[in-house]
Amino acid sequence: MNQERRRFVRFKLDEEVFVTEQKEPSKKLNARVKDISAMGLSFESDREFEKGDVLVVEFSVFSEDEPIQLRVEVVWSNELKEGGKFRTGLKILGIEEGSENKFLLYYCNRLMEEYYRRDKEA
Repeated sequence: MNQERRRFVRFKLDEEVFVTEQKEPSKKLNARVKDISAMGLSFESDREFEKGDVLVVEFSVFSEDEPIQLRVEVVWSNELKEGGKFRTGLKILGIEEGSENKFLLYYCNRLMEEYYRRDKEA
């Protein structure tokens, strides 16, 4: 039996984010978040990352607000079958000070949306 090991619900997304490496903060890379949970996320980009790389992922959860910055660590990075694109899995290490409540609100809103979606399907 394939049992899900995740401790938190993971939501599918397709949203633009900006990624910077901690060691090269002046270079921003565009990427697309594909899923997110309270502890991690994954994105697709044109670049492969090394396990252990520390990155900053910046994205807007509510269009009028300042973007949230998540400090993350690369857990894995694999080339996609289409070639030239990579999917990278990340563990959240920290959230920019002052953004914690915004991220929590965003996650809770997504959790409620998922709950209501599943309830309608049942």
